[in-house]
Amino acid sequence: MRCTRREGGARLNVMFNGELLKEVDQYKYWGSVVAANGGVEADVSQRVNEGCKVFGPVNGVVKNRGIGRNVNRVLYEKVIVPTVIYGLELWGIKVTERQKLNMFEMKCLRNKIGVSQIYMIRNEVVRVRMGVRNYLAPGVNKNVLRWCGHIE
Repeated sequence: MRCTRREGGARLNVMFNGELLKEVDQYKYWGSVVAANGGVEADVSQRVNEGCKVFGPVNGVVKNRGIGRNVNRVLYEKVIVPTVIYGLELWGIKVTERQKLNMFEMKCLRNKIGVSQIYMIRNEVVRVRMGVRNYLAPGVNKNVLRWCGHIE
């Protein structure tokens, strides 16, 4: 293996067994997207997409069987939320990522109680109707602090 810089110094040439390896801007490692710029935008987007993939089948089962709101809440908290926040200990989220998480959360909760945005029902009321106490984005910050050992 041999590593050298190009003429401009911007990219790194890595040779492995005589083959030049391609340098990428982001890659997936154990379910998390690692970006060259160190940001978490791509990872948050990818986790929200994974949550949407899980939400569809779970929502289909719940709607077809007429399961109650309490079971809906438990499925949301135990299946969908962990899918979205997997690997969150690495996230230092900004306002835009927080908004993306909040939008996904409210989309799921509104769908579960059968209310669209057209009805203009406040997010807090939707959370109360669903019985969800924990917000998704602040929960990410709390888990990051817990992982760092700042809170128990």
